[in-house]
Amino acid sequence: MITPQVAARLWTPAALWYRLNSEGARPLRFAMVGGSAGLLQLLLLHELVRWGLWSLPANAIAIVISAEVNCALSFAFTWRGSRAWTGGIRRVAITWGRFHAAISVGMGINLAAFAVVRLAIPVTLAGAVGILAAAIWNYLANSVFTFHPALIEPVVPAEPAA
Repeated sequence: MITPQVAARLWTPAALWYRLNSEGARPLRFAMVGGSAGLLQLLLLHELVRWGLWSLPANAIAIVISAEVNCALSFAFTWRGSRAWTGGIRRVAITWGRFHAAISVGMGINLAAFAVVRLAIPVTLAGAVGILAAAIWNYLANSVFTFHPALIEPVVPAEPAA
């Protein structure tokens, strides 16, 4: 039986932060980061169209900018336990390249879905459809291709001085 004292400790900020950073919470972290990047994409799309840019190039620009934000947040938060951003600039560069290779397909899915539905629904809603269409691909591709532990070479410690 959980007493009120134990229940209170389960919901402290430190306990919630610990659970949020667990391996099992990675899909939630992915959704939080992806949702933030998706909102940024929609805001940029809305503003670029409002400023007079055609919707398809506006969405392409918004996708690229939000992808860079997504990449930074993915390194720092979603996949933080993967060792992808530790071990030097070489490992970060390789992982950055893999991330962009993986999401380039997602960008294509996003733009294709957007291009199809933007003729029938408002532009911002069409942007959201594109984001959702690409989200499943992006999660699977990044968990298998970009941040999978077997693909990230371990950091080899330096030999101790004799």
